Amino acid sequence: MPENAQAVAIRALGELCSRDAVEPLLRVIRAGSPRLRHEAIDALGKIGDPAALPDLLELAQSNDFYVQMAAIDALGNIGDVRAEPVLLKLLTEHPKDNIRYAAAEALIKVGTSAAIPVLEGRLQAEPSRSVQGRIGWALRILRQKAR
Repeated sequence: MPENAQAVAIRALGELCSRDAVEPLLRVIRAGSPRLRHEAIDALGKIGDPAALPDLLELAQSNDFYVQMAAIDALGNIGDVRAEPVLLKLLTEHPKDNIRYAAAEALIKVGTSAAIPVLEGRLQAEPSRSVQGRIGWALRILRQKAR
C-alpha cells in the first residue's frame, strides 16, 4: 500500500479512537518511515491508551524534533501522570523553546501537585516569554486541581 494511503489509514484509526489499533500503531512507531511514525504517534495520542506510554516516553526524548514534539503532545493527550517526570525533565533541561513549551502544555493535563515547585522554579529561570506564559498557565491549572 502506498505511504499516502497508509498515512490516511493511520489518521482514520486515531479519529476512530480504536483501542484495537494500539498494537499495530506501536509497530509502526517502532519500524515505520518517519512520516508514518509521526502519524502513528498522533493517532496513539488521540486513542489515549496507556499501553502506548513506554514507547511515547522514549520517543519524547528522541533526537528527531518532529517525533519528539508529536510524542510530547500524545503524552499530554493520554494524560497519564507517569509521564510527569519525563515532561518535567524536558521542561527544565531541553535547549529548544518549542520542546519546553510543549512539555509545559502537556503538564497542564499530566501534572500533579508535585510538579508545582518545579514549575515555580522554572518560571523564574525560563528565558523564553512564551514558555514562561505556558508555565504560568500550567501553574494556575495545577493549583486549581490541588484544591
